Amino acid sequence: MKERQRILALHGQGSCSDVTRIQLLNLKINNNDDYDISFLDATYVVNQPGFGLTDLNLKEYRSWIIYENFDNSLLDSIEYVLRYIHKNGEFDIGYGFSQGGIIVSIVNELYLNDELKKLLVSKFGESVKKILPNKPLFKIIITSCIASELTLESLVTKKYLLEKNIDDNVTFFNLIGREDKFKSWAEKFSNRSCNTQIIYMPSGHEVNNEADNNVSLTLHELLENKSVIKKSYSNWVKTNPISDRRISQEHQIVEVKLNLADSPKTIKEALSLYPFEYPLLRNARDKDSSNFTSYGDMLEFCSINGDGDLRRIGVKTGDLVAYVAPPGGGAIKRTIIGSVLSLYL
Repeated sequence: MKERQRILALHGQGSCSDVTRIQLLNLKINNNDDYDISFLDATYVVNQPGFGLTDLNLKEYRSWIIYENFDNSLLDSIEYVLRYIHKNGEFDIGYGFSQGGIIVSIVNELYLNDELKKLLVSKFGESVKKILPNKPLFKIIITSCIASELTLESLVTKKYLLEKNIDDNVTFFNLIGREDKFKSWAEKFSNRSCNTQIIYMPSGHEVNNEADNNVSLTLHELLENKSVIKKSYSNWVKTNPISDRRISQEHQIVEVKLNLADSPKTIKEALSLYPFEYPLLRNARDKDSSNFTSYGDMLEFCSINGDGDLRRIGVKTGDLVAYVAPPGGGAIKRTIIGSVLSLYL
């Protein structure tokens, strides 16, 4: 008989284990021949239900993190989970929704985080050392809608999380709601490990039972393999003397490798090589040869305070911006090209 995998499941903010049980059922994960699930309620009772839980009439609402008392509450919750694991034995999988995902991630990489160990000893005394792990507590981490009111950078600065999780023996599955207001937070969190598989759910900040078949099937397939989907590419093909390309086998992605040598390194430098009035873009159907966009026009468009400077609409350095053409085409190419290129100047 196959040995059941043990799961420790943590709920989110203003929630309880009853909600976690429903979430896992929606993902087709329950106590059966495959899984032995332990549901753990947070230490802090709160008055405010979590997002979307008002109508459930739960007996009480609990949270792992109290943001008005952030450091104390987070350390209390970490110590509480560590003691539970120490008492109840090893688990194979850690599951956490929202701030519960933060907790399972923190305790799992604690063995690498000497600074956080010091904070725990400072708060709880020498006795806490006997429950501090010297290896990952879970082989697999599943997070759903992982989020915090603090930025990821703040959690790293405060020494609760490492900037990168370098343990390749731990596999991460990050379930993210496409309409979740914390979607970008969860995506940024996923970048901490190269051994992370993102699975997008057709939902907001929740794990609902609508259209979840594909999500649960994907998750179960990955759990059986105990690994993320490895990205495979075709061989590199030379496009021209300064660039090579290769195509992803699973997705519509082309990776380009540039060898610029002495060539211009930025769009601005490339545009500046040509006289201001030289034609750059034309409308193929326009018979008027004097109607064109010149190199100078594009240079002004992409420059600081130009019409294509995306900082005017709040785009910041390092932000990732993608343009997707509308169905059937018909996009105004000059505006789009200028807007996108201005990010890389």
